[in-house]
Amino acid sequence: MGNMNRTLFTEENMKKLEGNPNVHHVSETDITYTPAFKVAAVLAYQTGQTPAEIFIKAGFDLDLIGITSLSTA
Repeated sequence: MGNMNRTLFTEENMKKLEGNPNVHHVSETDITYTPAFKVAAVLAYQTGQTPAEIFIKAGFDLDLIGITSLSTA
């Protein structure tokens, strides 16, 4: 049935996300990342980086994309 608590991105937030070179496309409900970022993120994760660390280094605002804690991500 899907996530009922899904965040909807505002037009302003969508434009901010689209300005990140690691983003291929943004809709109100989804972010599509570039293939290069997906590969780099997996490799970084395999070397011990947390998802939060990976996304911060890639220039993302964690609150905006929904990662809430460095320790749990």
